[in-house]
Amino acid sequence: MSDALVPQRGLARATFRQAPASMKSSLPLHFGAWLGELVERVEVQEREIATLKERLGRLEPIEAPITVAQMCKKHGFKQGAIRDWLFRRSTNGLEKAGAVVTRGRRVYLYEGAFLRWLRDTNSSLRR
Repeated sequence: MSDALVPQRGLARATFRQAPASMKSSLPLHFGAWLGELVERVEVQEREIATLKERLGRLEPIEAPITVAQMCKKHGFKQGAIRDWLFRRSTNGLEKAGAVVTRGRRVYLYEGAFLRWLRDTNSSLRR
């Protein structure tokens, strides 16, 4: 490499001067090439950020499971109906839908998964 340019700040705009011989070995690229490479890196990172933001927007918020009584109070179901669905959860698809959590003898429901299961089950029965 014959000539290396070093940016030098002036009052009105940046100017360039020839790099001293001692610095020429530490400047592998001209400033323009270095700046172009830097701009390319920034563009790649901006695309990665946009991709991550888009993926983050698709994530569902974590919901806490609720009891059968809370589900009935919130949505107007009868406890007997929900308990019957829970009793048959291995055959009616409720377990496969990921809506049921058990902790000992307690049974909890994930509200979103339960309502999606109910919607999908009812739509398949109507056909």
